[in-house]
Amino acid sequence: MQNGLAEGALPDKVDRSFMTLDSQIAVRSDGLFDPTSVTWKVSRENILLAGGMTAAILQVAHPSIAHGVNEYSDFRESPLRRLHNTLLAVRTIAFGTREQVAKTRAQIARIHEMVKGSLPDGRTYSAFDPDAQLWVLSTLFQTSVFLYERWISPLSAEEKHAYWREYRIFGEVFGLTPDYGPQSWQEFCIYYQEMVSGNLLGSDPVSATVAQGIEFPSRPFWLVPVSKMLHFTVSEFLPSPVRERLGFRSTPRNVGALNIADRFVPSLLSALPARLRFNRAYREALKRNAP
Repeated sequence: MQNGLAEGALPDKVDRSFMTLDSQIAVRSDGLFDPTSVTWKVSRENILLAGGMTAAILQVAHPSIAHGVNEYSDFRESPLRRLHNTLLAVRTIAFGTREQVAKTRAQIARIHEMVKGSLPDGRTYSAFDPDAQLWVLSTLFQTSVFLYERWISPLSAEEKHAYWREYRIFGEVFGLTPDYGPQSWQEFCIYYQEMVSGNLLGSDPVSATVAQGIEFPSRPFWLVPVSKMLHFTVSEFLPSPVRERLGFRSTPRNVGALNIADRFVPSLLSALPARLRFNRAYREALKRNAP
C-alpha cells in the first residue's frame, strides 16, 4: 500500500447497489453495534492509536476546527487531552452500553455548545457546523481504514461500505444529522479526495500553528521524546498538499522508519495476546455479551 491517507483508487461512479447492506448493520441488546459488525472488527485494534495524531492534525487543518481548538482548548498545556477525549468517545460509542453512549452524547453536546466564534474573514464558526463535524468524522474513519488495511488485512468494498454506514451512527452521537454528507463508501471516497486536494484544508495560518503545537509539544516532558520517535507516522501519513501547508514534509529518514514499521508491525500484531492487541473497551464488551 502506498503512503499517505489521500491515496487509493476512486470509483468511476457511485454504485448504490451497496446500499442493500444497510440492513446488515445489527444492534445488540446493550449497545449500538453487534459483535459481528465491522466496527467491532476494526475499532478493537490498539494499533489504530498510531494514527491518532495524524487524525487530530488533519482535523485542525480545517479552519473552523483550528480556531475552535486554538480558542477553547488547552492544547498547548495538554496536547493529548482533546485526542484522548475523542478516542474515549469513539470507543464508548463502539463498545459501550446504550446508557454510556447517551451520557457521552450529552457530554459532547455540552462541550460543543460553548465552541463558537468568528474567523478572520468575518464568517462565524461553531462546533455544531455540519461541515466541520463531517470532517472530524471522516478523519477518524479514514485513518482507521488506512491503518487497518496497512498493518492488519484488507477490507472488502462491502465491509468498507458497512463500516461507513456504521460510522454515520457515530456521527449522529457527535451531533451530525444522518442525511448530511456521503452515504456510501464510494461517495465518501469522492468527498474525502475533494477535501484533501481542495483549497480549504491548511488555508488558515492558525491551522499550521495548532498542528505544530500538537505534533511538537513542549510538555509533559515524557511526551517530547515520544512525539519525536513517532513523528514519521505524521509526516508520511498526512496527504499532500495538506502536509506541506501545515509545515510538515516527507523525508528519506521518515520513509525508512515507516518501511521498518511496515515490515515488523504485522508480525508483531499477530503474535500479541488479545489483552495487549485489543483495547479494554472491546474486551469488556465481549464479557458483557458472552452467552
